[in-house]
Amino acid sequence: MRDKRLESRGQFKVQRKVNEIKPIVFVDTLNNKLEYLEKYYKFGFDFYPVYNGTEKDTILMKYTSGYCYSIRDYDKKYFMDSGSIAIMIDTFTVIGSAIGAPKIPKPDSRFNSSQRKDDLVNRGNWYSYPVIVKNIGKDTLDIGRGDVVNLLPQVKIGKESNWQAINLPFKSSCSPELRILIGPGKICITTIPILRGKTRSKLRLRLEGTDTYSNEINCYLNEAEL
Repeated sequence: MRDKRLESRGQFKVQRKVNEIKPIVFVDTLNNKLEYLEKYYKFGFDFYPVYNGTEKDTILMKYTSGYCYSIRDYDKKYFMDSGSIAIMIDTFTVIGSAIGAPKIPKPDSRFNSSQRKDDLVNRGNWYSYPVIVKNIGKDTLDIGRGDVVNLLPQVKIGKESNWQAINLPFKSSCSPELRILIGPGKICITTIPILRGKTRSKLRLRLEGTDTYSNEINCYLNEAEL
């Protein structure tokens, strides 16, 4: 039996972190046809970043990628710090899905996302929620390998069931020196497809290698696929 008091404390801790993330208005002007994802196992979850930079009130969704950095360009070793990361799935906003087509920025670009204006604009075909990852600490942190943020989706069916992963840990085929870095007070935005199955469930995201979780949301998946 799970200790519901510990579970409630965990949810309170998550919500306290989520409150550190300011509301964002996402402006999406692309018009390719979107569909709901019904079978997660066929497509998986690839958490490509579509924005990495300053927290803003409004963000124009250009679905650009290329927010990975070579750690050789820096004189400091970065790490994951679960206590300094907040993750929020924004269920009040529906956008398209991220597609990775990474470009490696020049060594002197650092956290200058405006340099990537020549990146391809490429919105995926899935109805998705924005996922906002914020660094609420004082150090630059490593939150991804290659061109993918290290997030793992977990689901729970029924009040008494346990959380279970629905995606394998990401194994980057890129150079191990490529990382997704997030500066102090900065945010990184990715997307998660909206599941359209038959069984009502709960879904949350975990930052791989840590005990950091997102808020929990309702979703519908096909139980037979678990």
